[in-house]
Amino acid sequence: MTTEMKQSNSIILDEMPHHYKANNPDSYNRLVVYAVSTESTVTLRPSERLVIVTPEKDAMKVLNSIDLWIAKENLDVVILPPPTIDMDNIPALVEDEATGADTLRSVIRHLLSEKKTIEEEYETALSESSEQLVAMTAARDSAIRDSDRYRKLWDEVDRKYLRAERQVKAISVLLNSVCK
Repeated sequence: MTTEMKQSNSIILDEMPHHYKANNPDSYNRLVVYAVSTESTVTLRPSERLVIVTPEKDAMKVLNSIDLWIAKENLDVVILPPPTIDMDNIPALVEDEATGADTLRSVIRHLLSEKKTIEEEYETALSESSEQLVAMTAARDSAIRDSDRYRKLWDEVDRKYLRAERQVKAISVLLNSVCK
């Protein structure tokens, strides 16, 4: 079973059970009799006159045969669009007795797929963060080395400057004493 993302918090399952809504009791009863004769799991909601058909195999063949039978018998039945599963309300879906096993399996597959995607994104982000940390550490170490080198150069230039300054003062004192 495959899933298709509709919104960030809901999905439409491609191979969902088909929901048939009968508009009168006679159409409902006749549809129930036919639906249970197919190779399908049939869930009934009599209060809503809803028949939910989950084909066990050859889904398209079974669903087409039901659709053709409805048309041939001229039943007053509406085929409802596949329901959207609200991923924010999974507990209600699990607790709903009418939720079929295939629907639950599909939701679990979807959740496992999302979990795998999140794990992969986490691993990628962790790897990128580790690489950035290595690069930042290397840049910091380089900056420390450069700072140490510039400090040594500064100290050397400062020592030379101070020596030259002392030499100039000594020459000045010597010249002053000679000139007087």
